[in-house]
Amino acid sequence: MISLIVAFDRQQVIGVDNRLPWHYKEDLKYFKETTMGHDLLMGRQTFESILSYQKKPLPNRHHYVLTQTKTYDFEMVTVLTDWKSFIKKYPKQKELFIIGG
Repeated sequence: MISLIVAFDRQQVIGVDNRLPWHYKEDLKYFKETTMGHDLLMGRQTFESILSYQKKPLPNRHHYVLTQTKTYDFEMVTVLTDWKSFIKKYPKQKELFIIGG
C-alpha cells in the first residue's frame, strides 16, 4: 500500500527554505505514530532537512531517498535513482509513506 502524508497551511505551503514553516507537537506526534515501523520514500532535500533537525534518520523507519547525486552512510537509508521501478517492486502487503515536497 502506498500512502501520502502531508501537512499544509491555508495557502497550501508545506515548507519554506527546506524546513517546516511551523512546529506543532500534535502534528509531529501524529506523523511519528502514523509512520513508525513503516518505510518512507522522499527526495534528497526532504532527507537532508530531516538530518538538519536531528543529524540522523528518523528512528524505526527505513528511508528510501531519491537522488542522482548523493550517497548516505546510514543503516536505515537506501538511495534510489529510479522511483518507478521501486514502486512497481514494492511489496503490496507493506505500507510505504511518501513524504516531503
